[in-house]
Amino acid sequence: RERAAVVCNINGFESTVAKAIICQEEVRQHVGLCDDRMDVKCVDTSHLCTIHKHLMCNGERDCDDFSDEINDVCYSMTNKFCFRKYIHKNELRIPLIWIDDGEIDCLDGQDENKDLWKTCGYGNLKRYVTEETECYDVYICRDGKARFIELEDFCDGVETCGNENQMCRATQNIPNVYNKLQKNA
Repeated sequence: RERAAVVCNINGFESTVAKAIICQEEVRQHVGLCDDRMDVKCVDTSHLCTIHKHLMCNGERDCDDFSDEINDVCYSMTNKFCFRKYIHKNELRIPLIWIDDGEIDCLDGQDENKDLWKTCGYGNLKRYVTEETECYDVYICRDGKARFIELEDFCDGVETCGNENQMCRATQNIPNVYNKLQKNA
């Protein structure tokens, strides 16, 4: 089990896939070995590193440039823990973006059980949040990786939407707007 990396079904039977072939280009170009393709769920965290998605946000440096731990998805994590399909010794939190995304990331499938997770917003702005998060206004992204960001993350220096830092600087001369953003930050 020390050499195993991913737990998955292969041709309907529970099995494991070895670390040595996870995220290998030859396997990724084909269909993968796992029925759910979990063995080829690889992420280019930077131009220097490609790793399995379950190695991200685990508190361990898997990429030389630490891009697996400072990736945008790592900033919004669940408070609940689970064993990920990529084998780790301990249960880990998962990024909120993995909840109800159609891929089972937790061995017990809890990440796909909508009833276990608190939500805020409606329609396109519906999002999963941590238990103690209050549902406040959000900033709607016009482009970028995310559809929206919480106002508390608006002036954090991280470009989640692709333009919020520019907007943050632009609001500094409008006290009632800037103060609200700072209060939420």
